[in-house]
Amino acid sequence: MRTETLRVFLQSLILEAVPSAYYEEAPDSSVFPYAVWQIDWTYTTDARADGILEVNLWDRSKSGSQIDTLADKLSAILDRLSSLEGCFHISIHNMRRQSVSDPNQELRRRRLQFSVFYSEGG
Repeated sequence: MRTETLRVFLQSLILEAVPSAYYEEAPDSSVFPYAVWQIDWTYTTDARADGILEVNLWDRSKSGSQIDTLADKLSAILDRLSSLEGCFHISIHNMRRQSVSDPNQELRRRRLQFSVFYSEGG
């Protein structure tokens, strides 16, 4: 699997919807709104992998409208995406969208999960 190439590709897609995106963990200095994402592989072989892409959107706001707009935009970009990127093919489909509460009433969070099917050519 070409992990770094895949990370760069996914990061670029997420950044089309959200001003800042971080793989696995956001720094303390992150400016809202932002996304933290990771991918968990559920099945892998030398040339194929299936997994779940989880994107957590964060915003500091009394209203959920901005974060819902970002979630809508990200879903529109990723859902039913099928792309051949030179060395690999990737297909992404929407699975779940959740509103996650936080003890800090000013923080808004949305968790989006997508199924990912990845394969390598030649």
